[in-house]
Amino acid sequence: MNRVYILIVAFLFVFQSASSQDSTKYLAEDLIGIVGDQPVMMTEFKNTMNSVLEFRKQYGTMPGDKSVEVEALESLFSQKLLIHCAKRDSLDKNVSQITIEQQVDEMATNMAIEVGGIKALEALYGKPIYQIKEDLKSSVVENELASSMQFNIKDEVKISIPEVRKFYEEVGVDTLPTVPVQYCYAQIVSVPEATEEKEFEIRERLLDYRERVLKGERLSVLARMYSQAHDGSPQRGGEIGPIDINSLVAPFIAALEQLEPGQISEIVKTEYGYHIIELISKNGNMVHFRHLLLIPEFTIEQVARVTHVLDSVANLLRKDSLTFDEAALRYSNDRATMYNGGKVFNVNSYHATGSLDQTSTYFLAEELQPLEQMKLSKMEVGDVSDCYETLSDKGLIVYKIIKLLDIRPAHKVSLDYEYPYLKEAAYQKKCNEYIMEWLLKELKKCYLYINPQYRNIPFSQPEWLERANECLKESYFVEDYSNNNQ
Repeated sequence: MNRVYILIVAFLFVFQSASSQDSTKYLAEDLIGIVGDQPVMMTEFKNTMNSVLEFRKQYGTMPGDKSVEVEALESLFSQKLLIHCAKRDSLDKNVSQITIEQQVDEMATNMAIEVGGIKALEALYGKPIYQIKEDLKSSVVENELASSMQFNIKDEVKISIPEVRKFYEEVGVDTLPTVPVQYCYAQIVSVPEATEEKEFEIRERLLDYRERVLKGERLSVLARMYSQAHDGSPQRGGEIGPIDINSLVAPFIAALEQLEPGQISEIVKTEYGYHIIELISKNGNMVHFRHLLLIPEFTIEQVARVTHVLDSVANLLRKDSLTFDEAALRYSNDRATMYNGGKVFNVNSYHATGSLDQTSTYFLAEELQPLEQMKLSKMEVGDVSDCYETLSDKGLIVYKIIKLLDIRPAHKVSLDYEYPYLKEAAYQKKCNEYIMEWLLKELKKCYLYINPQYRNIPFSQPEWLERANECLKESYFVEDYSNNNQ
């Protein structure tokens, strides 16, 4: 796989301090090149080289890999060409300013948290927070443009079954890794209902927090201190989004639809617990909000009751007095599995790629929670476990029983078992080749300047230097500027 384009995606998140302005505003020694109307600055080059080094530490360096300097420069030039073409095609008109502002705020907040606050961040970068945000905004906009351009290019690429098979054969079975043992299982999940006493305690606390917000305290501060959410929002002051409102649970949707920006909801009960919600903004289906979540604790009696029910169900399943499909529908509280016989789907690869083809019903041991891993490794196909306590994928305490449906033994990567993954790999390889062809074609129509001290770099694609030399014959403005300022 061509790593240039893997790295382009990684570099889209590099903090860049230079924006696209007239090249004559830069010192010659800071200007590495110009792609179309996009300057390539020394700061960006250094950041990109750092990203290449981090990438290689994580994924290794293949024999024959180009130098860090070459890989960084080609990747940076490629990104700038994508941005130039995106502006040419007016893709900047599709960039949502609301989304950009939200991304910038979140990035600045996270950066401040990492270094110990806004004052520390300002000291680190030697500029006020508003200027840091402006720099971030320029970077985020460019990232959005480059991503949009890549998406448009890749949208034209399709992959066929014969192409996947050819890719598999070209890679060579002997060079492919061995996939460890995988497990396919079903589950019945139960969550105790809160007692009236516990529910009353939770509601009283939330009413107190709500009253404090109405009197002038910030929900973001209270969320950081008291929210029990496992979605990462407490660290962001309870903030979530912008996100599609339809991806939320029904009670949350109903509450948000009743709010105007700045308003606080009444107490909202969901399957996760009890919330108060503050709407920040709404744009079509996209909502941006804060919430503070409290989760009721279970009593010993509640836990004993749930455990007894699930153990009884497990005994019925072992005697074939009840099918797992029936039991999941009747006793499970997990909406993701209760309607499909309790079968658990592995969506890790889907989250990584965004492709529905990447969902599977098989899990590697390392993809399972430790308790599930321990239990499944000791079970035979068809076995049903006793009831046990564990955490859901949302971080909530739940009680469950599981059934081992199948074990896939360790094996070499194959078309039979790993076709979706091989298809994705073949598709990415074809995309990389197509993008490379597209970039080199567009390069012929684009102005390119490379600072003289970087023209001796052995580019893996000679077209970069060839185009730069062609452009020098047509225009000497930047060259003359560089010579006059040395």
